[in-house]
Amino acid sequence: MKREILSIILLLLTIFGCGTSTEDNENTNETTEVIPSDWKKLDLGEYQTHVPEEWVVEKKQKKSGFVLYAPKSSKQDKFREKVDLTIKRLPSNIKNLESYIDFRKNKLQGLLEEQTDFKTEKHDNGVHNYQTISYSGETSGYLLRIEERVWIAGDNVHILTFTAEEKEFNNYKKNARLVMDGVIK
Repeated sequence: MKREILSIILLLLTIFGCGTSTEDNENTNETTEVIPSDWKKLDLGEYQTHVPEEWVVEKKQKKSGFVLYAPKSSKQDKFREKVDLTIKRLPSNIKNLESYIDFRKNKLQGLLEEQTDFKTEKHDNGVHNYQTISYSGETSGYLLRIEERVWIAGDNVHILTFTAEEKEFNNYKKNARLVMDGVIK
């Protein structure tokens, strides 16, 4: 009898799994995976996150924030996928996140050629209310896919962006989202 119960428990654990999930939640653009132990911790002043060892951090000169560059996928690769944070003073005519998102959408429409798949989604991670903006478009000969997480803190708007070539997006998505999850905690 004990053996049968143990077999049923093992079968249920096998079927339903245990531990953390490694799948992306497509609805929230957040991952549920634990940070790999070989990633390095970055202290970026107000923000901390973990990044793969081979990623390179660069502080922005004129604007607050940073850029994290992923390694190129090959010697022929001309575009470096990246996660960057820009912190700007909130325009005086903008009073809340929703109105800033409308302002941002209008501003973005002229930046990329043939912009497609423009989507926004609201989130609350318990620390920040933020919105994700995702879109694709062409610039300087590159077809890009971009995800932005936008939130307001005090008088500043924070724009955390993952930019990848459309053809490379899925190769970098998991790591980029883990990095972004760390920043927006």
